Amino acid sequence: MKTRRRMCLAPKGEDPACDGLAIRAHTVPRQECLSKIAEDGHVLTPTFDLGKSLSKQSLDFDMRKVGVRNASTFTGFCAKHDAEIFKSVDTGPFAGSHEECALLLYRATAWEYYAKLHAEVVADTASSFDKGKSLAHQIGLQSTTSAYKAGVQAAILDGRNRMDELERMMLARDFSDIRSLVIEFEQVPSIVAAAVFEPDFCLSGERIQQIGDLSKPLMPLGISLVTYGDKSYFVFSWTQGADAIVRKFVDEYASVDPARLATALTVLLFETTENIYANPQWWTQLSDETKAKLLERARSGAEPGKLTPATHLQFEGEEYGPWTFKRMYWVGC
Repeated sequence: MKTRRRMCLAPKGEDPACDGLAIRAHTVPRQECLSKIAEDGHVLTPTFDLGKSLSKQSLDFDMRKVGVRNASTFTGFCAKHDAEIFKSVDTGPFAGSHEECALLLYRATAWEYYAKLHAEVVADTASSFDKGKSLAHQIGLQSTTSAYKAGVQAAILDGRNRMDELERMMLARDFSDIRSLVIEFEQVPSIVAAAVFEPDFCLSGERIQQIGDLSKPLMPLGISLVTYGDKSYFVFSWTQGADAIVRKFVDEYASVDPARLATALTVLLFETTENIYANPQWWTQLSDETKAKLLERARSGAEPGKLTPATHLQFEGEEYGPWTFKRMYWVGC
């Protein structure tokens, strides 16, 4: 299996002396977020066994226990840059400034880019999983991995372009192109997360872009659910260039009944990212039917080549939370 060295993804002009050696940097703040929802130093995260999933040609998700030291980490920044660049969003308090929203988007984008680089390595390895299988199985698996790798390579190119755009903002200290919606809640939720994804359908079911069309770049949206003190914040962030696509998506969440926001946002997170961490007691108290539904959402959102239903973000009949809504406000809009 090919491996990659640890690398610091910090903007090159930030510190020419950086040696490039990266640590296990958290994408979700450890002390302010992960530790607050942990039990005995552990949280739960949706994950799957790649070998088992590929042999079944379907992702097999479950919730896995992980320590807060390792939860949400990736070797994408050196210790110096991780501490210096993200100090304000790692330690709080959170003011919802342009810069803070930009930092949440930047770190989630870096994690997504790094994950795609790793996915390319995994795709190369996965092509050998058909040894000893029937010819029909080999053909099916090779077709699946080939399509997956093509998508990953396109995503890596998009990811590098996104990183370049955000790094130019970081170096200029000019975050005026960042657009955000911040939703504030009165307490610490049972989950925290950070991600970047490309929305294909709005909450209403209207298509806004075509996933799988490699002829044009997809417009990304950053989402983070973070806690500071005894409050929490769900932050949607995007760049001005993506405004024509993602603003409609965000507008529909801004119109959700505040009493239903916890449910709408929980569904959104399980549908769009594996970089989500849950309080173990919260998960244990859910019914088996509810657990199965959330894991199915995690699986359907991650499975390569699977067509996404237009209504996949709708949450009729589901109830999560409650998180007490305090306020929402726009940044840069």
